[in-house]
Amino acid sequence: MPVFFILVIMLCVYIAIEKSKSDKLSSKKSEDFWKNEQLANASRKKDISSLDYIAFPSHILSMIADDPDETLKDLALQLHSLSDKKILNLSSHTNTELKLMYGAANLDVLTSYDYNYMMLIRTLSRLAQVLFDLGRKTDAREAALTSIKLGSDIRAVYILLAKIYAESNDVDRIDGLIAAVTSWDSLTRDSLLEALHEIRSHCNLFSYEYQEKF
Repeated sequence: MPVFFILVIMLCVYIAIEKSKSDKLSSKKSEDFWKNEQLANASRKKDISSLDYIAFPSHILSMIADDPDETLKDLALQLHSLSDKKILNLSSHTNTELKLMYGAANLDVLTSYDYNYMMLIRTLSRLAQVLFDLGRKTDAREAALTSIKLGSDIRAVYILLAKIYAESNDVDRIDGLIAAVTSWDSLTRDSLLEALHEIRSHCNLFSYEYQEKF
């Protein structure tokens, strides 16, 4: 039998073996998922009153509460709508994990608290950009920094804060942002790190024209 055909047969056998392994692994993962889901759905409701709720950043709302700018008025209304709601960052947990930890009956309310969190950090990110565009850079920095302190992983808010730090050549604070992003386990981490390093490398040249690159 020619060597070529032997190699083809060996390749086909190898592919068949690897496919079998992959199918078994996929089947095992699926089986484990449904077992966990079944356990999660049967989990009893637990007390969630002592969870690590996020305190609403009222100082940010006070900063823009009486501003006549229409965009800021809208953002103030959005923030005010969250001021009396419970807020939790649960983005690191799946629904199955939440049910296992706190009971299936708590899933809907926990999901709403997590939604409040997402709305908060998105509004803060948008607010930071609007304040920056209006020339209120100190307030923009505070809004962006507050969003990040609350655990935001929104790319734009990190870029904006780095730009603000770069204008005063504050390399140490940019390094702090880089260190924070380095610890992420995210598909967006590497591209954000590249942008932050680029901003850092041009601190002394960070003119308005250069900012337009980001």
